[in-house]
Amino acid sequence: MDGFTENVNSILWVIFFLMIYFAPFLVASNNAHPQTGAIFVLNFFGGWTFIGWLVALVWACTNQGNGNNQGE
Repeated sequence: MDGFTENVNSILWVIFFLMIYFAPFLVASNNAHPQTGAIFVLNFFGGWTFIGWLVALVWACTNQGNGNNQGE
């Protein structure tokens, strides 16, 4: 492989791992979670531990609506 291909390959791997790392934030953002900012902070600072990442992912997947979203 030449240098350019190795650089592109490296960049794609970094993007892939960043997407996995920030998956809890992406899920919360996509679902318009009311605590998206707090989930990002937990993910950013505690995501490097598997427990912190898992807590952020579970939190992002919870529905903390106010109960007025009936039928949605």
